[in-house]
Order: sequence, then structure tokens, then C-alpha cells
Amino acid sequence: MRHMRLAQAIAVAATGLTLSASALAQSAPPAAAPYAPYAAPAPVAPAPYAYPPAGYAPSYGAATPAGAYGAPPGGWRAQPAGSAAAAAGPAEVERTTGTYVGPRFRWMIVPQFVQNVFADGGTSFGAPMIGAEVALRHKTFEYVFALSYASYVYQAPFKSKSDGDLAWEYVDANLKTLWATTDFFWAAPLAGERVEFLYGLGLGMGVMFGRLGREQAKPDGAGGIVACTADASGSGPAAGEPKNYCDRSNSRYGGYEEPSWFSGGQRPVFLPWLAVQTGLRFQIAPRVVTRLDLGWSLYGPVFGLSGAFGT
Repeated sequence: MRHMRLAQAIAVAATGLTLSASALAQSAPPAAAPYAPYAAPAPVAPAPYAYPPAGYAPSYGAATPAGAYGAPPGGWRAQPAGSAAAAAGPAEVERTTGTYVGPRFRWMIVPQFVQNVFADGGTSFGAPMIGAEVALRHKTFEYVFALSYASYVYQAPFKSKSDGDLAWEYVDANLKTLWATTDFFWAAPLAGERVEFLYGLGLGMGVMFGRLGREQAKPDGAGGIVACTADASGSGPAAGEPKNYCDRSNSRYGGYEEPSWFSGGQRPVFLPWLAVQTGLRFQIAPRVVTRLDLGWSLYGPVFGLSGAFGT
């Protein structure tokens, strides 16, 4: 009997030990898997970039190991892979399509010898022209649309070549013109793409207004020509004026003002513009350009300075 109780106790103890070992086995953490060796991720090629309009040169960004250029202030514009803009090399950077807006200034000289092609007398004078322009650029070609205001102040003896030797008049003009012009430029790169030589032509039309004074004139006795003195009515010569010069064939005395074409007079209303032009274009910042112009118009030489900002 005692042996049976002992056997039962041993069996109970063995069962408890088995359950304890099973519980411990279930609560123990699983063995850690061995670490795999580190593999660096494959490099990702940068997305292609389009060079902005007429603008960012590679020197404005830092070149990356992959060969793409870092974005300058304002950033690049992403283009689809394989696009023409993305494939453009550094030589195309400054001549891609773009729009520029800015002021312009011109100084036109009307030489006396140009006036003497059609008339006698006259004098050389300068005419300032100020306005604004919009330039549309595609690679090496550029359209420049401009609106300009010009002022002409002119005082000189004048007569048509078809008039007689006594038909002198004294012209006192203060005229203005609003010009609408288009310049067409082709560009040839100079000095590492930062400077370009421009050549082309300009076309346009102007609307003239202002005062064109005309008075009959006479010799002044010292080799010059002066206006005849008007009588009290202001429509004829004063007493004592030389009648061969200051006659009554017309009433151009006393500050006479010539009417425009629309009023039956001879003051022009429309003027054509045609010019052969050259110049230099300077890229002074990623989106800032300036241009020096030199041309010859129907009226004489034209010198110009423009500044523009890329949009």
C-alpha cells in the first residue's frame, strides 16, 4: 500500500514537471534569424529637366554626379523623358523658347542729307523714342513687338525741289509719333553663349500728331533764311517785306499751322517704318537680358538700348 502511494506521488510529480517544461518552452522567445548582409539601393537617375526660356545656363547650377544640373533660383521646369527640351545640351540653354518684357529707348538721327534727297534746306536733328517691348524667342530667332513714343522738334528753312528759288518757307515743327513696330532678329553666339550678335530688320507704322508750323520766308542778308513778318491780320506780309519772297500766294504768315491730311492739309498722319538692324544681346542673369541696337531706318541711323526680364 505504501508502495502504491509512492508510485502515485512520483507519477504526479513527473506530470507537473512535464507541464512546467511545456509552459516554459511556450513562453521563451523564438530564436533570432541571422542578419542578411546590407545591400545599397540602386541609384535612381534624376528626372530630365528642361532649360527654361532663353534663360538658365548650366553654370548657374551645381553639376550632380549623374550629370543633371542643379536648379537655380526659381527652379527648372520638368519635361517628359525623351523630350526635345530635356535632351537640349548646354549650347541650347540660352536660346530655347522664351518671352521677355521690358523697356526700350531709341535715338534716331534725321540727317540733312537725307532730307535733301527730296527738298532743299533743312537741318539735321535727333528724335528720342521711348517705349516698351515684348520679345518672343525661339532658339536663334527672336520677334520683338514694341510700342514707342517719339518726339520731333525741328526749325529750319525748307522748300521742295520742285518749287522755284523764291519759294522758301520757314518750318517750326513740334511733332509726335506713336510707333507700332516689329523687329526680326537672328542671333549668332559670341563669347561662350553669353553674348550674341544680332542682325535683322524692323517693320512698322506710326501715327503722327502735333504742330507743323509753316511761314513764307526771305533771305536775312547774312546768308540765312528767316520767316517773313506778318501784317496785323496775321494772314499776309507786312508792309516793306520783299514781295518776290513774301507774296500773297498763300496765307502762311504769323504762326500758320499746317492741317493734317484728314483736314485737307499736308501734315502727314501715317508714317512707315523700315529699318535694317544689328546689335549685341547680353545675358547678364538667368532671366535678365540687355540689348544694344544699331540700325538704319528710312529716316536715318537709329541707336538703341533695351532691357528685358524673362517671364
